[in-house]
Amino acid sequence: MRRAGLVLLSISLILISVSQFALPTRGEANWYSITLAPRLYEYLSINVTQGDGLYVVFYSSSPVTFMIMTPYQFSYFNETGAGPAVYSVVASSYNGFISLPNGRYYVVFFNNVTDSNVTINYYVIARPVATGIADYGLMVEGNTVQPYVEKAKAVIGVVKINELAAFNSTPPAGVDKYGASIQLNVVLQVNTVTGSQQLWLQNVIDIYTNNYTAYIEDNVWNDTSSISLLHNVTGNGEIKLLP
Repeated sequence: MRRAGLVLLSISLILISVSQFALPTRGEANWYSITLAPRLYEYLSINVTQGDGLYVVFYSSSPVTFMIMTPYQFSYFNETGAGPAVYSVVASSYNGFISLPNGRYYVVFFNNVTDSNVTINYYVIARPVATGIADYGLMVEGNTVQPYVEKAKAVIGVVKINELAAFNSTPPAGVDKYGASIQLNVVLQVNTVTGSQQLWLQNVIDIYTNNYTAYIEDNVWNDTSSISLLHNVTGNGEIKLLP
């Protein structure tokens, strides 16, 4: 981490990206790719605020049961493998918005339709929070969602800040009242003789708008699976295993 004075403070952002499915993101977002054996399920917990709902995009190699549940419904499903849901559909792709009242919900992908392994790529967002542009490697053709791969030698982001102010009297834990940030993130596919890896390359400028200073953060996350480690990394910095 390096500290630098913020000299350049309307925001003009140029993001070089070729995208079939790129959209503004505002909210608590979750995205992942997972392979499920028959009768297994993937779930995530997400909070809906301001009486909005969830925007969901997913693609699976075979049909799965996609469900949205309340905590009580999910607890019953987790114990019995069945039960009611706020929303449920069997599909191999989905692209849409589900309106929901405020509260905590569980999004579930259940491989109970076929007797084979299924690979699921999903993107779930609850609004509002941070603002940005994202490309998750999914494109919509008619009513079908299809995955695709971007091939590029570099991804570049340029920002010029002439004026910036931020204040939150009740910020989340670990967030400064006057804090703001600019990020450029890319998930890099690494193909080796033993298999493929997904590395999340993260570049962050943390800005403190009350004193015009900034911290630069460069991170490499191993996003290959739920338990992934990095080995034989060279350069400045350190390797940490997050809880």
